[in-house]
Amino acid sequence: DVRPDLDLAVLKIISATKDAGEELSNEGDETYTPVQYGSSSNLLVGQRLIAIGNPFGLDQTVTSGVVSALNREVTGVAGNIIRNCIQTDAAINPGNSGGPLLNSKGDLVGVNTMIINTSG
Repeated sequence: DVRPDLDLAVLKIISATKDAGEELSNEGDETYTPVQYGSSSNLLVGQRLIAIGNPFGLDQTVTSGVVSALNREVTGVAGNIIRNCIQTDAAINPGNSGGPLLNSKGDLVGVNTMIINTSG
C-alpha cells in the first residue's frame, strides 16, 4: 500500500535460523536494541541533531546539524499540512525521508521528512 502522506516505515525484525530438516530456532540469534525515544518538546534551537538516511540511493549515510527552528508548519507532497516540524541545517536530501532524526544522545526525536528548496 503506497500512501505518500505517510513517509515512514516501521520494521519488525524476526531473527531465526533453520538447519536442514529442522524447525525454526531462535537459539544463538543476535539481539537487537531498539532506538530509545527522546522528546521533541525538550529540543532547543541550537541543539545538535543527527539525521540518518539513504540520500540519492547512497545507503547508511549520516549527517549532522543543529535545530534551526521549532514548530514549523509545512505542506507535504500529498497536500497535507504537517505541523510541529523541526527545522534543521543538517543536510536532508531526497532519500533521507523516513529516516530517524536523533538528538546527541542518540534518542529518536523526529523523522526526516523533506528538504525545502527555493532553487527548484
